[in-house]
Parts: sequence; C-alpha cells; structure tokens
Amino acid sequence: MALTLETTHAINEICRIKYNLRSPRDNRCGIVWNEDKQPVMVDGVKIPVTQSIFDIVQMSYTDRIRCPYIVHMKPIQRQRGVAKDCDHIYQVQSHYLSKQFSKIRDKVGVVRE
Repeated sequence: MALTLETTHAINEICRIKYNLRSPRDNRCGIVWNEDKQPVMVDGVKIPVTQSIFDIVQMSYTDRIRCPYIVHMKPIQRQRGVAKDCDHIYQVQSHYLSKQFSKIRDKVGVVRE
C-alpha cells in the first residue's frame, strides 16, 4: 500500500510492477533504473524513483518470498493455482488490494464530504 500512496498510481498498475524490467516495453509495468539520471522519452507514465520509493522496493525483498512482482504476498491458505488475472501464485490481485484499502479507510474513519 505504501507504494500506491507514494507513486499515486492506480491499483491495477501497482499490482503489475515487476522487479526485473530493464527497459521500457509495451503493456509492461515496472521500474526502469536510469543510471545516468538523464530524461528519457518513453510511452506511458514515468515517475522519478525517489528515495522513499527505492526504500519501499528494497523492503519488499525482506520477506524472502520469491516473486517477480514488487507487490506480492504469500496466500493465507493453499490455493488451487494462480489466481485469475495473475501469472504468479504470489502476485496480488488488484481487487484484493482495493478491498484492503477500503478496510483501512473505514477503520481510520476517512469519510467523503
């Protein structure tokens, strides 16, 4: 959730960001590390990788779950395979993340005006 708040990207995009994207590709979401820090023109949305985003990505490595996606989780119960709209067993579905945001929003009392 921290990555979504920091980047302000949509949940669908956040759930598809991979660690290993080395260059921009069509229909792929990921962090492309720009070593020389010079602007590069690519199609799609581009955000700078701030120290905060870098820290969030590094923290996602600490759970020792081997998954190509930055946003991932180990299933609570054994599943019958890969979930719909996913290509890895530990990938988080966007509707699950959206439901978790809603639960936290309701718990802390955020209301629309």
